Amino acid sequence: RMHEVNNPSGSATVTGITRRRVTGLMPPILVALGVLAVVGWLNQSEYTEHLQQARQAVVEQLSTVRAPLEASLNRRLFLMQGVVAVVRANPQITADEFEKLAHNLVPHDPGIRSVQLARDTVISHVYPQKTESRALGLNLLGIDQQRDELLRTIESRKTTVVGPVKLVQGGVAFISRTPIFLPG
Repeated sequence: RMHEVNNPSGSATVTGITRRRVTGLMPPILVALGVLAVVGWLNQSEYTEHLQQARQAVVEQLSTVRAPLEASLNRRLFLMQGVVAVVRANPQITADEFEKLAHNLVPHDPGIRSVQLARDTVISHVYPQKTESRALGLNLLGIDQQRDELLRTIESRKTTVVGPVKLVQGGVAFISRTPIFLPG
């Protein structure tokens, strides 16, 4: 049954059926909104779980790669500690003595391209001399791209690894630097 109601503007509006229909539609609309909210929450929960599983898978994959890389880096850094010990014991090491020392420490590691010794930040000894002689006499503080990292290494008095770095003698490499402070 429809009721016409006159409103102040003089037009008639139908109110009876509209109110009943709206009132009758409210429960299904509220249920539908509730279902949509639950589905949205479940979807977000599933997405969050998927992201966590993906992150975990990446961490596991990186861990399998990290272990050999870390072992390789530590082995190379340990070799350099041998060079540091010899230089501290023999601060006036000659180029030939340095060549023999580096030759005995490095040949079994293809990842080490060269070993260099710098006195007052100027490269004074290189191994192998045949391929790395262009680096002799190079003032490391004169390389703008490496200066800040070199100064941080000296200040910290600890080994640092930087790279990849474009090398003056050609190529690109990671550089491990260990400051050596001599007594006196």
